Amino acid sequence: MEGLRRWVFSKCMRFFGHIKLHPCIFSQNQQFLKDIVTSVLEGQGVGFWKLGRVKTLMEDENYRNFVVSRLNTSLDKKLSDEDTHLEDVVLTDY
Repeated sequence: MEGLRRWVFSKCMRFFGHIKLHPCIFSQNQQFLKDIVTSVLEGQGVGFWKLGRVKTLMEDENYRNFVVSRLNTSLDKKLSDEDTHLEDVVLTDY
């Protein structure tokens, strides 16, 4: 019975191709990445001890898309006609 349970569990854990992730581990990783993105947006960056886990998670395209969608906070902002015009800037030679 234990062997069958282990076999079923290993088949159920296959979530993203070659990476075996259980759904609760996937949500834990998403929460970890949310915290990392929040700290990056606040200007704190990624800590030394967390950098290895971030690099490992960034190998998966799903996590990369998740982080990029979190970092692109300005995509839903509409530009008005006033925003499309930039004032001239004087350039000087040094």
